[in-house]
Amino acid sequence: MDPQSIATTSLSLVQLCNKTRNSLNSLTVKNVAPLIAALAREIASLSQVLNSIYESFNIHSLADAALGSQYGNEHWRNVQQAMEDCRETLKTLEWRLEEVEDSQKGLFAFMKNADNLHSTESSFIELQIGTYREAMQLSLQLMIL
Repeated sequence: MDPQSIATTSLSLVQLCNKTRNSLNSLTVKNVAPLIAALAREIASLSQVLNSIYESFNIHSLADAALGSQYGNEHWRNVQQAMEDCRETLKTLEWRLEEVEDSQKGLFAFMKNADNLHSTESSFIELQIGTYREAMQLSLQLMIL
């Protein structure tokens, strides 16, 4: 397992998190829903954890220790797969947000689509993002110990 690969994946996810959070924040400015604001906060927290992983894997002694055993390698391979799954979730959310933005042919159409996004889908995505964040955070804590 290559430490640079994990660092690069983390950094690209930080960038995707920031893009998605900015899209969500543009909805919250329009007073769409508190659930959307909560989702934006969860993505911001995920971004912070991913940035910490990126920074940690750029410290050679930490990266070497994390990947220094067969179990460490296997663990971080699984984490990297989780990062790829997380990327797909964020891309799906970003696609949905673009769909909402594209449908702004009037305030009513925008509010209808935004309401559709904030209901069950928003809660489910928030749960997914929170789960990714918690898993990455645990992995980061294991690395630092």
